[in-house]
Amino acid sequence: MRRFLMTGVVVSPSALFRLLLHSVPAHAIEPLYSHRDLITDSEVIVIATLKDLRSYMKGGLLVEEGYLHVERVVCGDVKVGDAPRLRWQNHPNVACPRVEHARNANQSRLWFLERDATGSLTANTNQRAWPVDELETFLDSLAAYPYHVVTPRYDAGDRVIVTIEFHNATVSPLTVPTIKLADGHVAYSRGFAMAFHPRYERMEPTPVVVRPGTLVQDDALERTTLAPGASYRVELAFSDVLEETPPGLYRFDVRVDGHRTTHGLHIRSAWETGLERVRGTSAEFAYHIQTIRTGRAGTDASIILLQERGSEGSFFANELMALSDSLETKTRLQVMGMIPWLNIPPDSRMDYYLERIDNPIPEIRAAAGGGVGRVLQDRSVDYRRDEAIALLMSLLDDENAIVRRAAVSAFWNAGASIALPSLKFFARYDGDLEIRREARRVVNAMEGRNPCSDRAD
Repeated sequence: MRRFLMTGVVVSPSALFRLLLHSVPAHAIEPLYSHRDLITDSEVIVIATLKDLRSYMKGGLLVEEGYLHVERVVCGDVKVGDAPRLRWQNHPNVACPRVEHARNANQSRLWFLERDATGSLTANTNQRAWPVDELETFLDSLAAYPYHVVTPRYDAGDRVIVTIEFHNATVSPLTVPTIKLADGHVAYSRGFAMAFHPRYERMEPTPVVVRPGTLVQDDALERTTLAPGASYRVELAFSDVLEETPPGLYRFDVRVDGHRTTHGLHIRSAWETGLERVRGTSAEFAYHIQTIRTGRAGTDASIILLQERGSEGSFFANELMALSDSLETKTRLQVMGMIPWLNIPPDSRMDYYLERIDNPIPEIRAAAGGGVGRVLQDRSVDYRRDEAIALLMSLLDDENAIVRRAAVSAFWNAGASIALPSLKFFARYDGDLEIRREARRVVNAMEGRNPCSDRAD
């Protein structure tokens, strides 16, 4: 089972969940693997030497690849002497974590490999390459967990197949459970069991219902004995076993002779499927813009993925800013919040925010004021500076506390000593406690004191 820690921007739960599914590079921490996880997640385990490395940019990612010259096969559908291609990728703007397989080049290594949707071998973490002498430490685990589980990504409406392959990587015969399929039913011998966790879609758990009689233990089935190096695989049709398989993230346990592992299965939504078709192409920006324009499922994730491509903001910023006023308020605020991250001239950002600073919706006025403050943080920006400061000061008198609070905070970025008398007044007399506290912090910062001090003379 892969376990991820996430850091970075604050997002809504549904957007965070989609980012987890897509493993957005800028915020994903490297998966943490045990020996058990590596063995049961890996389709191919070999001793091989990585050679002939090259790298290139694709879809905003740095892709690296080379060829693994196979010296020994522990398990998997490759042969000694084969030289399959291995590919991995990194986000160019992220220093840590990074997949660094180039350091393994021209050295014999023990590799734990998966296959991507194209069938190419992948190694998505540094933990998938080990010194050859570590093989001995894995042998006990290979005997205790003599199987791996393959769970490709599927689209809504697909027939969902999960493959379990048993293999004997030891030097002695090994007895494993037998699984047989017949007429949409799965029968298994003693020593095997499966259990399903709730399905998650947009962070909401839904119980997974197994069709009665489709997944049963048959004590009459004999277990299977595998000779050293032998294997057998079975394809389980979850579409037949489960009552329904709508989009979402599924988790299920596989138990073999008392040893349990947990695996994930992702069935993509229509938005996710559409994104896969255009990811890394010139059409990707247009896809995100259209998603945001229509407000359909995936809008939150499209906004964050565009923000991740902020360095290329000149390709889509004008269209995004033009449509923002037609969006519902929640989405509009998200768009306004991402504008500072786009690589566009500060004059364009200033115009965008100043045009919305007198909007009748308080949250929009507040966001515009905050955006102006972000632009003014760059002291070299002279464009409409005096006008912007005057408009921020007018927001200090707004009847809405949200707007006043945003205006006070904006001066933390903007500086502007002309605002000090007003800020000191708010630090003492505003009716909102949070505004008084924020005003004290801003005044202290502007006068060179500790912002956390209560003093704001």
